[in-house]
Amino acid sequence: TPEDSNSKTIAGNIFKINESEAVVRISQSLDYKTNYYLAFEIDSFNIKINTKLLAERTFLEQGIHYYTFKFLEISEVAENILKKYIKTHL
Repeated sequence: TPEDSNSKTIAGNIFKINESEAVVRISQSLDYKTNYYLAFEIDSFNIKINTKLLAERTFLEQGIHYYTFKFLEISEVAENILKKYIKTHL
């Protein structure tokens, strides 16, 4: 991505999320050496967070990976929106 040559944007489904990390379900293997941008929308606000891969759980039969990403960089506005969403919805 233009923001950081060592980061990539991924596509998947957020399985769990809290204020500092997210578990994402995807169907491809990821590299632990690469940072990834996690982009999603909450209440019409687009959030894009630079993350680091922490852990993986794979279900080989279905070809599904569950990756835990730690948030590295998040804007103050995005952090506040995420906190409000977690408090009211989860």
